[in-house]
Amino acid sequence: MRRLIMNRKILSPVILGVLVFALALPLAAQPDDFQMLSITEDGKYFKCRYDVTYWESGEDFIYLSFYYYPWSGEDSIDYSIAYKLLEVNGKIVGVNLVEREAETVVDKSGIITAQVDSDNIDDLVQFPNLIAVSVVGATEEDLAKLSNYDNLRAIDLAYTKITNDGLAGLAELPELRVLNLSYTKVSDEGLQYLSELENLRSINLESTEITNDGLAYLEGLDELRHLNLFRTPAGKMEALVMRGQPYKVGDAGTFSLSRMDKLTELNLHGSDITDDGIDQLVSMTNLRFLDLSATKITDASIQELSKMNNLRYLDIKGTEITTAGLKRLRNALPDCEINFYSGSLTKDRRGLLKP
Repeated sequence: MRRLIMNRKILSPVILGVLVFALALPLAAQPDDFQMLSITEDGKYFKCRYDVTYWESGEDFIYLSFYYYPWSGEDSIDYSIAYKLLEVNGKIVGVNLVEREAETVVDKSGIITAQVDSDNIDDLVQFPNLIAVSVVGATEEDLAKLSNYDNLRAIDLAYTKITNDGLAGLAELPELRVLNLSYTKVSDEGLQYLSELENLRSINLESTEITNDGLAYLEGLDELRHLNLFRTPAGKMEALVMRGQPYKVGDAGTFSLSRMDKLTELNLHGSDITDDGIDQLVSMTNLRFLDLSATKITDASIQELSKMNNLRYLDIKGTEITTAGLKRLRNALPDCEINFYSGSLTKDRRGLLKP
């Protein structure tokens, strides 16, 4: 078990970057009305800075070293981990029950987030205010037990062997906001169990077998803000059923997510989306963070991308967009940080990339 935990720790920077996807933006590049959250560890190690302008207190979660923590409107968070306990801004809020016995936790009512495995998942009952849990090596039986905790708002099941059948129990968790299913065996059929979770705001499906057929189950989730489809087949589909009719995108090999109109963050890194699919993203007016890196878009998409004036971060590195196209984008989206790797690029005084 320790080996598994250590492996997950090695992967933590990747998970943090993908799950939260609230990318660290330079303060100089932000309008005055932006709210930023700075995170430090042990009072001295700067970790990252997030744009939380559109976050809601108690509804959105931060991932701190395998603990989901609910954002409560803070401008800064300092956390530390000692004796298998998570401390945030001077208060103990989390416990690693894989390596520490529940009976040794003095203030059980203060614990709101925990790490567990199959051997100690039953100990969660001792923490009355628990709202977030990360399950190491989760099994189908573990998920059935979690269904009894109807106050859970965030569940991390990444890198486990759970399958579609195991997700059935999650349908009994009406308060669920955040669900991490990355690197699991979940496929389209499993997403049907999530379709009734009306409060879901964030779903991580990285490196699963989800296709457009599965995404159809998510279309009715009106509160969905964050969706990670990195390394899934979803970006290679030709059509997505919308409003009862198949929406064709021809030979572009892209898909549309436009019915999920409350999405603020979308990761399409490495998908087969092309210029022909960009016009569908333009209708997603709530998007703030968009990752199109390593896709097939070219300068032909600049006109449509330029209409997305609510974007605050756009990643187009590894595409066929030229420096001339980048300049047009920068002029059209002055409040958006654009990630476009090139040895000839510098940053202007606002911190934006400049050819």
